[in-house]
Amino acid sequence: MPNNNFTHEVGTMPTAFMEAANDYIAELSLRAARIGDNKAPDNHPMDALFTEGLAILKRDKPAKEPAARAQMKAPLAIYRTNVLYKRFATANLDAPGGMAAAVAARNAFHHTAMAPLRTGYVHIAAPISPHAAPPNILAPQAEYQRLRFFLNEVRCIDETGSGWFGEMGSDETYLTYAGVDENGQSESGQIFKVRNFDDNTTRVFSPPALLANFNIHEGGNTFPKVYSSVINLMEHDFGSIAEWFKKVANAVKGEVQKYLAAALGVAIGSFLGPLGAAIGAAVGYVLNWLIGIIGSWLGDDNIGTKTIQCTVNSYTGKLQNGLASMTGSFDLTGSQSRYRVFYTWSLA
Repeated sequence: MPNNNFTHEVGTMPTAFMEAANDYIAELSLRAARIGDNKAPDNHPMDALFTEGLAILKRDKPAKEPAARAQMKAPLAIYRTNVLYKRFATANLDAPGGMAAAVAARNAFHHTAMAPLRTGYVHIAAPISPHAAPPNILAPQAEYQRLRFFLNEVRCIDETGSGWFGEMGSDETYLTYAGVDENGQSESGQIFKVRNFDDNTTRVFSPPALLANFNIHEGGNTFPKVYSSVINLMEHDFGSIAEWFKKVANAVKGEVQKYLAAALGVAIGSFLGPLGAAIGAAVGYVLNWLIGIIGSWLGDDNIGTKTIQCTVNSYTGKLQNGLASMTGSFDLTGSQSRYRVFYTWSLA
């Protein structure tokens, strides 16, 4: 049946993925804590990025730097007893390299815990709505090459804050995007200002903004192939922090993918099928935490993150409207706000 490609919201991650993602978040949190406490950095890309971020903050927004450091280093007081950091309770965070043994033990634990997923995990969502009738099966079918993800509109129904005083001024709203393909790889992320929003204001993208352009032939001819798009909205004055934030988000995407692939015993860049869908979901989960925690350091409002996916079951299969999906939408409601995002997938 050619019309067998469909869009869907991300499914529930298996428990082993969720636990591994939480343990990665714990490591990242402690790396940031060490840098916030002025400890010598490890030879790790995230340590260098956290150091760079504080330097930018001190240079461009010096009033925010002491509060950001205080927020960053808070886990140092609780990591030995808090269950969220159980894999790192014995780590020595005072010196560079003091986390290495704990990281190695954590990785070994998850490699064992994920063994059943290497052969048994299936994650294929049901279509959101019935597909259109298939075309004449005797007619030659085109093989599509690309799956594209478009942003159509961002609508502010209720800006951040509550009450008349809480909503004085406008939301300076930024969008962060990340995409993950069927091989567990990500496209380069984007971050841009959508607009300043008040209640009941909208930014319509005309033409729609192209956020991802996936090559659906890249991973070979094994199906299904699942593609993930992760969208976050945050209200803040990014200023000169924006490019640094983009580098951090891109680095974390890559680190999460490598970490989970190693735990699974698979190679990023090879066909992962349903496991690719789970990696995309985990990337969205970790990015949501990352964006929220950086927002808390800077005193900004995280409106929310959503991961949506498209499953491709054949190169000739179409979407609900032929070459395009139905227009999808979702709401983000963090920081006492409500935003609605509209999007479309298309084949080419």
